[in-house]
Amino acid sequence: METLPNEILLHIFSYLELFDLLTSFWSLNIRFNSLVCLALSIGDNSLNTGLIIKQGLSYNKFSSLFFPLILNSSSLSSSIRRIHFDETNSIICDLIYELLFKGRNILRFPNLKSLILTRCISIEPIIQNISYLIEYQLDELTLTFDHQVFIRDFYVDEHSSMASDTGRCRLKSLRLDISNEFTSGDNHQCLVGNSYFSSNFIVNQCESCCMTLRRLFIRLKYTFFLENLIEHVPNLEEILKTFICEDAEFVYLKRLLNNLNYVEKLKVHLKSDKLIETRRRNIWKSVIDANFIRHYCLPDKIINLINFDFYIYSQCQLSSNDIKRIIKSFNIHSFFVDYKWTNVKCLFDPIIECQHLFSCFTNALQFSDSLNNYSYIFNWPRIDFIWFDLYPSLHLFLEQFNELSPNISCIEVHQTRMMGFDESDLLVSLKILSKMKLYKGVDMPFRNVTKIQFGTHLDRMNADTEIVPSRNEIREKVLAHLISMTVQLKYLLVERFEWLLHVVQYASDDLRREALSTVQYAEFCLPSCSTGSDESIHIGKHLVPFLSTHMSHLQTLRLWQPDDFSWTTIRPDFKKEPYYSVKLLRWLKSLKTPGLIAQHVAIFERDLCRLVENLKEFTFLDINGEIHYEKVESYRSMVQARFPHCRSDVGILRFRLWL
Repeated sequence: METLPNEILLHIFSYLELFDLLTSFWSLNIRFNSLVCLALSIGDNSLNTGLIIKQGLSYNKFSSLFFPLILNSSSLSSSIRRIHFDETNSIICDLIYELLFKGRNILRFPNLKSLILTRCISIEPIIQNISYLIEYQLDELTLTFDHQVFIRDFYVDEHSSMASDTGRCRLKSLRLDISNEFTSGDNHQCLVGNSYFSSNFIVNQCESCCMTLRRLFIRLKYTFFLENLIEHVPNLEEILKTFICEDAEFVYLKRLLNNLNYVEKLKVHLKSDKLIETRRRNIWKSVIDANFIRHYCLPDKIINLINFDFYIYSQCQLSSNDIKRIIKSFNIHSFFVDYKWTNVKCLFDPIIECQHLFSCFTNALQFSDSLNNYSYIFNWPRIDFIWFDLYPSLHLFLEQFNELSPNISCIEVHQTRMMGFDESDLLVSLKILSKMKLYKGVDMPFRNVTKIQFGTHLDRMNADTEIVPSRNEIREKVLAHLISMTVQLKYLLVERFEWLLHVVQYASDDLRREALSTVQYAEFCLPSCSTGSDESIHIGKHLVPFLSTHMSHLQTLRLWQPDDFSWTTIRPDFKKEPYYSVKLLRWLKSLKTPGLIAQHVAIFERDLCRLVENLKEFTFLDINGEIHYEKVESYRSMVQARFPHCRSDVGILRFRLWL
């Protein structure tokens, strides 16, 4: 390898995980050390660069090898310009402060410029660090909060104290997602209105302006505080993502754009669900074409604007002639002709009766948030349960696949909570997939796809069902085709675990052999092993045999369960006995007794041991369930005794184990 030029070696390094890069090439010789440092110093957000802590690395390897290797080498630590913590599956809560700082305000990484915190669940360690970092260190900051963080009452006060340091902010780019909030909007109120922070913010306006901030990417459920915000970031060049529901918000958007008419880059994504007959939604009833975009989505005066992207989703009825007229409107509108922004696409989805209008002139297809080839770091999650019905049909995406395919790394197939998958969409999609598989071969169609999410509702609410799992032959075949047409699938999220069982049992002819063998991360909802039908409570017993047979290289497993963490049932069979409901309730109450707690602990211990023994590369288990508080200590003691050298976290609602 030493005969290869540096450029090729750096290209090879870009394909390696950081742990493999350091353990394989660090300390070989001076040249390789310098190349490793150079690879770490690259801070391009579109690349898998910098210090990335996510799923796949065991706690023992991290604490005994990875952590000391970086911190004991000044050349390594000084080379790192970008750090990304993914709290979805990592141990960030306990290690972030220890990793970043030697002591108070003594940073371990003197050249750190970009910090990305994805799915932040605990805000305390962030508050301890961010104020210092944005004042002295960072140029770029990305925060994406998990919805669980908003449950905590202290957030408003702590968040206010963090934001009050913006007067000394040196950030050039800020990317913030606090959209996953409850409907009350209390957390956004801390930034506007009558709060102490807001009044103090305005009084000290001169001190609290951030003169350095150029790029702001912000995602909120409530956008009313933006008007105050833009007064204190006078040098913005890039902004904006928002959602519009009523006419008043269009007026607000227009006022906001006029106040930001100096920006150079503008992105506007607007979505509307089914129109309600109300005087407050007349604008959405207009024809969405070039005139609409110019009037409602752009400032009145265009001063510095260079790049403009838009994506608009709207429920409506369109004929083929309507689509042609909409596309033509951009080719004859003087503004879009002068700026050469006429390359626009308009698609109509007849199944859900919606229009997709998006710009193509920046060579970045804005077909849908879930289908774009954004870096996975910046793939914004949905806002609570608002937009479940606003995803394009699968067949519409597949029909555009030839144009989209080079950029597709993630495929998400959505359903509505009440209606499930649209049968017409599945049937048309299956025909398209069958043709793609027949004429393009196995390796071609989804060659760049590494993630599939099939189903929308991966949560404890969806796991809490007593319905007997039903078969759907078309759904099984669609899922089997999607999986089989990938060659490097790493992340698989399927709403119901039994859907995968059905694929293997009934659609095996459509499932490529060993198609699941590359999966490293899996996420499912499991039904209760205590309540429900006799068929549903026994589904969990198939989990370990299925994973060990089809996903032998699995590293991370996340489960959503409505109750106990164990997935093997101990419930007696009440099916044929009289007074079924009475006996079931009596048995459920008995689960709090010491005898049945001990029995559950023994079952869960057996489940864990089988999982670890059968999956040799397994590193992390995350179960979102619910147990009685009297079980917590028994479960915790069992895990500590059975896995004494591993890290664990056991609570009423969550169980986590790092191996």
